[in-house]
Amino acid sequence: MISRSILTLGIVVVLVSVLAGPAAAICTATIGDFVWLDLDRDGIQDSNEPGVEGVTVTLHRVLNGYDWVRTTDAQGYYHLPSVACGEYYLVFDCPTGYEFTQQDAGSDDTVDSDADPLTGRTQNVMLTNGTADMTWDAGIYLPEEEPGIELEKTADASVVPQGGQVTYTYRVKNIGTVTLYNVTIIDDNGTPGATADDFVVATIPVLNPGEEKTYTFTVTLTLPMCADIDGQPTNVGFLSTQVLANGDVKITYIQSRNVVDNTYGANATGYHEHRLATFKDRVNSDNAEFSLTNGAGDEVLAFEVDYITASSSYPSGYGTLGVTGGDGSMITGDAADVVSCSTSLTTNLNQSPAFYGYTTDSPPEPNPSWDYFNSYTVVVSGAAFGASGFGTVTVPAVHNSPPCRYEPEPCEGCVTNIATVAAVTDSGEELTASDWAEVCIGDATPTDPGVSLTKTASPTTVPSGGEVTYTYTVKNTGATTLYDVTVMDDNGTPEDAGDDFLVVTIASMAPGEQATFSLTLTLTNTSSSRKKRVTNIATVTAVTDSGQEVTDSDEATVDVKKGKKDGPPSSALSLTKTASPVTVVTYTYTVENTGQSPLADIIVTDDNGTPKTADDDFLVGTIPSLAPGEQATLSVTLTVTSSSRSKSVTNTATATGTNTDTGQEVTATAKATVTVSVSK
Repeated sequence: MISRSILTLGIVVVLVSVLAGPAAAICTATIGDFVWLDLDRDGIQDSNEPGVEGVTVTLHRVLNGYDWVRTTDAQGYYHLPSVACGEYYLVFDCPTGYEFTQQDAGSDDTVDSDADPLTGRTQNVMLTNGTADMTWDAGIYLPEEEPGIELEKTADASVVPQGGQVTYTYRVKNIGTVTLYNVTIIDDNGTPGATADDFVVATIPVLNPGEEKTYTFTVTLTLPMCADIDGQPTNVGFLSTQVLANGDVKITYIQSRNVVDNTYGANATGYHEHRLATFKDRVNSDNAEFSLTNGAGDEVLAFEVDYITASSSYPSGYGTLGVTGGDGSMITGDAADVVSCSTSLTTNLNQSPAFYGYTTDSPPEPNPSWDYFNSYTVVVSGAAFGASGFGTVTVPAVHNSPPCRYEPEPCEGCVTNIATVAAVTDSGEELTASDWAEVCIGDATPTDPGVSLTKTASPTTVPSGGEVTYTYTVKNTGATTLYDVTVMDDNGTPEDAGDDFLVVTIASMAPGEQATFSLTLTLTNTSSSRKKRVTNIATVTAVTDSGQEVTDSDEATVDVKKGKKDGPPSSALSLTKTASPVTVVTYTYTVENTGQSPLADIIVTDDNGTPKTADDDFLVGTIPSLAPGEQATLSVTLTVTSSSRSKSVTNTATATGTNTDTGQEVTATAKATVTVSVSK
């Protein structure tokens, strides 16, 4: 008879017996048990927790890789009878959307969960003849729903000429654990607070957990407009242009609220509170002039757009008459090439009957349904520009009452576009996220100092005791040199500064300069829950040569999951020993590092079949080191003799090694039995 044995320290002892000879009996065993819904997530089967039907369970044989598959019945049970004796392990397939509960909770093996929370694999088990081991269970649960969404926006240029185009890139990702619906990305087009020129980047009906999508959108950069108001150079508005998919051109001019707005009467605010603005000041007095050229530089259209006039064609009795009525008129070109005209006050008054009466006093602020910005939107036909296509648009003059007329000109400066993504969960919870990108016009450069920090984690899910690498990217986003650039990490405890750690210090960073650093940490889960979410927040601070401080922060989240009851062993060995043939025997010793730390100075000895006598023990060999998961094999050939007709000799081998991280000594043993037959 030849026996083989494997001992995996900290995991399980498994035995394999191979019987030889004409009188050997068939060796079979039974294994099985239960998969249940762990409602309280404590890893213990309770009387009110039901079994789960339809879970796939696979029994793997270690020696030859054979496996048997079963599915749990309506009560959550599975059963594998008449299995050949040997060393095995089970793998439970976790149903979609569920997670395994904690492993080996409590002291009663008949009611705990044996599945590794990350892999669904059990420890190894030795099935011997007649065994009926019905203790192999798995608990599962539905994790808490944690919705989340992320948006990242970048621009393909930092500076463009007047009227130049910029392409923005938008990356949206579902960073939560639930599906998101009606995901919409909207860009404010460089006019925060004003919605008239906002554009929709993308709409996504469904975004699954972990799914991300990337979109691009090219626009003519919004122009800040300046003019002399009351003897002072003033930002008077913003001019934006979009070439639509059909070739038509959409033009929006939004006036600054420090010049004019849609407040009047008793609820006039700001500038107009002192000028006693009334609704009648808007009627038959306000307009904006537009001039458009083709690609060859020829003016093809010029017109004035009426802001608002009494008209029975509108439900409220007031609305813009475009370029053919009220204060509107054509100067150059054909009115038929003006596809549509609208103004923000026209839209306000005619959106629903509830707003028809706001012709004396505007609604008091705030009112999310009322656009307080005074703006004009015009769509002109692409055909008007001929073969050379669209060229430019200017706004030669704008008339408001008060403060009457001004002539806006593009002013040098920088435009910050803010994009916002919005989504909802199936329960109706609303989520939003925003990001921005700054682009400057002509020779303008950012005048304000700035710094940005981006932090990521890899991987984002680890077992307790696992390592995570955080990457930190720092960039000087302003126009001045930064000094004493310092990145600190809060170590996952935002309210406790005692464990904060320094990531890096940089003496100075020139405008536009960027630097990336990485740091690896070990994360552990010491909480009572099976999964712990750790969010580390990093903060960068810097100062200019004038002493002005700038700062930015970013965070990265990692899920730390518990494995076995006490977590994976930090150091462990497995040793496998086999023997063949009889009389002249070759013992083979397979040593494996089954822990998470490197081992060194591994020594393998054999007791030479005399477990209580150390005098004849012999050294099998030494192994300088083993990395986690690494194996090494040694062998020794011996001659075994006996004075009787047959004798069984059992040799026990022992492997010892040292954990290089902690200095802890670990050990493992294994046995092999040889039957020595002597001829008559």
